[in-house]
Amino acid sequence: MKRNQFLLWLLLLPPLLQSCEKKYPDAPTIVTGKIVDENDKPMEGVDFSIEGVRLKGINPIPTFDVKTKSDKNGVYLLSQVIPKPTMTVTVSPDFYVGNVNHTKNSVSSASTTGIVGVSQSEWGKTILVDFKLIKK
Repeated sequence: MKRNQFLLWLLLLPPLLQSCEKKYPDAPTIVTGKIVDENDKPMEGVDFSIEGVRLKGINPIPTFDVKTKSDKNGVYLLSQVIPKPTMTVTVSPDFYVGNVNHTKNSVSSASTTGIVGVSQSEWGKTILVDFKLIKK
């Protein structure tokens, strides 16, 4: 009887452990939006990046880094399938000018870095993030 129970546990344990693993979407995470200056004029040629990291101990290790530039209308688009050991994803303009207001999926906030987090529930979806740069 005990042997049968042990064998049953051996059979059930791998599927149970697999179901506890983090699920990574097969679809790309797409981040798109527009960048404007303090006068609401589109900014062309602004570098943007979407980056992913995992932790090794307390050290962040990059898992991907995709870059693009905004077009003449200030529009940018980044797309990446999130690879497996990734723990956090961020998107940002690749420079520092002053204060940055950003709107992510209709929710506005301000920062001095312009870095916007992409939560795991948003991975594999399209996210709209608009930026407005305000000189100091």
